[in-house]
Amino acid sequence: MGCASCHSDDINKKTRVYNKIALIAGLLTALILTNYLPYVPNAVMKVMIPMNTSLLIATVAWFILNFLDTVYSNYSLRARTSNLSIKGYMQLAKIVVFSSSLVLIVASLADKSPFIILSSLGAAAAIILFLFQHTLISLVANLQVSSSNAIRLGDWVEIPHLNIDGIVTDLALHTTTVQNWDNTVSSVPTKTFITEHFTNWQPMFSSGGRRIKRSIFIDQQSLRFVDKEIAASLDTLSNLTTLDFFEFDETKVLISNLTIFREFVTNYLKSRPDIRQDMTIMVRQGAPCSEGLPVEIYCFTSKVSWIEHETIQAEIVEFLIPITHYFFLRIYQKPSGEDVASVLTANN
Repeated sequence: MGCASCHSDDINKKTRVYNKIALIAGLLTALILTNYLPYVPNAVMKVMIPMNTSLLIATVAWFILNFLDTVYSNYSLRARTSNLSIKGYMQLAKIVVFSSSLVLIVASLADKSPFIILSSLGAAAAIILFLFQHTLISLVANLQVSSSNAIRLGDWVEIPHLNIDGIVTDLALHTTTVQNWDNTVSSVPTKTFITEHFTNWQPMFSSGGRRIKRSIFIDQQSLRFVDKEIAASLDTLSNLTTLDFFEFDETKVLISNLTIFREFVTNYLKSRPDIRQDMTIMVRQGAPCSEGLPVEIYCFTSKVSWIEHETIQAEIVEFLIPITHYFFLRIYQKPSGEDVASVLTANN
């Protein structure tokens, strides 16, 4: 049934093309034969020839515009996997065809050379530029965006100050359409991607690694040198995991429990198959602040989709927070109402 429908559509398209070609041929024949009509006054000839010529130009322009639509439709169907949009170029070509045909029709009706018409328009260039300034700016912007591959169809773009965060679904001459993650649709001028700051997340997907940059704030008062008590706790932890610990000799070197913890976290990240080992893996300290000493985890997941990335990130944090107990480290957290209530109850 579907094949029969497709075959019928193909026949209808070919029929419409043949009808346009037949109309152009008929108008062209009528224009030629007009010069050989006997006993026709010159006044009538001066009307018939420009009219036939104008109809012929309009029909040819109409045929070209329909041909451009067909090219774009076929390209869209056959290149669904391609991120390159030609819609802006098609719209530009339509503007050129429409403008050229309009000039030729005016020149035909006025019985003037098209160059004279163009020179007359040149005198009104300032008005034309004012009327079409947005089109010209959008044209330049579209060409720059397309040539530099700044954005393409299917890219994830983010423009925070415009509250736009989603996938590019349409890249036209004047506007770019973005489907946001909340399923709303935003349309912005294409020139926005040249004049405004935006972030294109697509290279992150292409690289095959998505960054994790998450900090755990350690209570600085819990930092201490490794002693027998901590060593015994780490022996207990070693029975729960096969990860290697930082080797130390407590009789010769003073090593803090935070140093051991950082080395443990590094080995833990290197042991996970969903962490890119060929990209940066780092566990570093941030500057101490009123909220404690931040220990930052910096690495890249091998899964770049949003759900998988967030799952891996959550697993890492959910594993590391309770592990700090074995290192005698405390996580900093601002007192809550329940904490204050428990202190007041203890004092009473």
